[in-house]
Amino acid sequence: MYKVIFHYEVGGIAKQFVADVFMTLAEARDYILDQFDQNVEYRNEHEDGSTLDEGHLAEICGDVIRKNYTIEYTAEV
Repeated sequence: MYKVIFHYEVGGIAKQFVADVFMTLAEARDYILDQFDQNVEYRNEHEDGSTLDEGHLAEICGDVIRKNYTIEYTAEV
């Protein structure tokens, strides 16, 4: 089983929670890719007058997703 862990910080204290659990690594990766897609889509729907170059927002969202999500393998017990 593969756990998708979301990492975040509150008041300078690192925290994490299990976002979801999947049977395959591919499913876990797809979940994270979906989170990226939703993040970019949300930002595009709520235009903030940004002057970022085209594609740069997606790069920023990608960095955020890579830093906040990890996948951990756990043997079934």
